[in-house]
Amino acid sequence: MIIENYSVWDHGSFLRDRIRVSAYSRALSHAIFPGAVVLEIGTGTGFFAALAARYGAEHVDAIEADPVIHAARGVLEDNGLEDRVTLYRGTFDEFRPMRAYDVILSDLRGALPFFGANIAVAMRSRRNLAEDGVLIPHRDRVYVAPCGSQRLYRPYSDPWTTCTEGISLGYCLPAILRHLSIVFAEPGDCLAEAALWADVQYLHVDSTDHRAQIDWILTRPGDRHLTGFVAWFESDLTDEVSLSNRPGEAALVYGQLFFPLARPVEVRPGANISLDLSAALEDGQYRWAWSTTVSTDRGRVQFDQLTHSRPAG
Repeated sequence: MIIENYSVWDHGSFLRDRIRVSAYSRALSHAIFPGAVVLEIGTGTGFFAALAARYGAEHVDAIEADPVIHAARGVLEDNGLEDRVTLYRGTFDEFRPMRAYDVILSDLRGALPFFGANIAVAMRSRRNLAEDGVLIPHRDRVYVAPCGSQRLYRPYSDPWTTCTEGISLGYCLPAILRHLSIVFAEPGDCLAEAALWADVQYLHVDSTDHRAQIDWILTRPGDRHLTGFVAWFESDLTDEVSLSNRPGEAALVYGQLFFPLARPVEVRPGANISLDLSAALEDGQYRWAWSTTVSTDRGRVQFDQLTHSRPAG
């Protein structure tokens, strides 16, 4: 199992995302009641574990696999909460819970919930959820839209399809096209309305993997080039609190995930775009495969792509 190693510095970027912090803070305040017992998986610097205690939790068990757990100990001591929060060094697989939890909190996803151990941990942790307990988040929906942005595609073309100082780097292009990237897309980058690809309901999800096909017929005027696909989540942290990294919202630390096309394809109104997208968890990381078919009045093109590498941050 691959473990993401995040330093104190890395966790600073998560905590600087005030929209994310505010959303999870409000979700905790809605879910916690006096005397509640809370579990946080991936506590990092201990911020949300400390906040849960401040919101009235009787006790918080907080798990962290990385050395940043030493910073969490200091944070709890500085805030006088070391007696209310118990830290456990290790992964959730290594943790042996001795009680049922009224609230279980985790934020293990990346740009999408299909990231690392996120879904697998949710499936296992809910066995330790008390009756009427709350999982945070409890639902993620994944949306995908065809993308026409040359800006987002540029890392896949430059310098790989041009000569730099007279040197061709085209040999590297196949490997580059297997790589997913974190981007910050704008609504105008999308060629069509987003479509729902996955609906992850954490209390009921029974598989870490997912595959579905999406189809679009382009209606927006003007000739454009399809360069790939942008994917994002819309999350219900609780019934009252939501969070999304969709283009057009204030940028979150997660960004969106970009699936490049093997090469840009010119499209015009009436073009049919079909995407068969799958995510499969293998040895702790996701293997993505995406097959694209574009049908226009000038013919039909198809690309089959996959990646074994993790997205770049």
